[in-house]
Amino acid sequence: MIDIIFGSTIFLCQVQIIQDLCLFLYIFLNDAIRWPISGNFIFPEWLLSSCQFLLVQEYVRLLNTWCEWNSASRKFILAVALLEMGEIQKACDHFLRASDGILTDPFLVDALLNSNVTSRNRDLVYYYLKVIKLFEEHNASDCIIEIAETAITNADADDPNLPTLHSIIFAQHLSLGHHAEAYHCLNANPDPVRRVDCLRQLVVTLFEKKLLIDLISFPYIDMYEDLERIVEGRARSVDLMENNYYNFLYSFHVNKQNMRKGKFLVL
Repeated sequence: MIDIIFGSTIFLCQVQIIQDLCLFLYIFLNDAIRWPISGNFIFPEWLLSSCQFLLVQEYVRLLNTWCEWNSASRKFILAVALLEMGEIQKACDHFLRASDGILTDPFLVDALLNSNVTSRNRDLVYYYLKVIKLFEEHNASDCIIEIAETAITNADADDPNLPTLHSIIFAQHLSLGHHAEAYHCLNANPDPVRRVDCLRQLVVTLFEKKLLIDLISFPYIDMYEDLERIVEGRARSVDLMENNYYNFLYSFHVNKQNMRKGKFLVL
């Protein structure tokens, strides 16, 4: 009888020890997840994924004055939270500040960077392109332009994403009705194919808006023949009774003092 009682006591003690260990591990892991001075970013990431945007702002505010760990990642999640809450310009500012830690904060490296990128500048450009996609979902043209221009400033001269960035800025200026800025942007695009594509979009847009004087006024440096081909192609594809493309070409040639081509169109 004594052996049975003694054995039961030992068993209960072992169960209690196991329970205590489990409780200790739970508390330890829970604190490790929430403790900001560590390599993990699980707790704030969970707040963001749970759409707890106000709590994200409070979490960042509480840590900003004393915690240097994961500072860039905190700026990034704060930017996302602000973007989702409609604070577009504030979000843009924080996304730009977060770029300082793009190579040092593990969360940003794992979540945003392409493993094939090989230099800091290309990492930055890749980061900015990711951020631009977030702003495109909110139709935030001004911020898209600002971020794309920042990316161009930081890009290497041979970065393959430069034509894409110029095209993004062109498209946003065009959508905002900034036609002169759109022209200057397309003219700066290093990819001749992208340049012609953007010019075609500009021509179509200005014809639709009947802003032909604006279209004539641009200098078309090294793009004179491209414009001719685009306008002539559009002229052949529309009804002759509603066709003002040839009239535009005549006015364009005369304005550029190319009388021979202007006379040919009249004939």
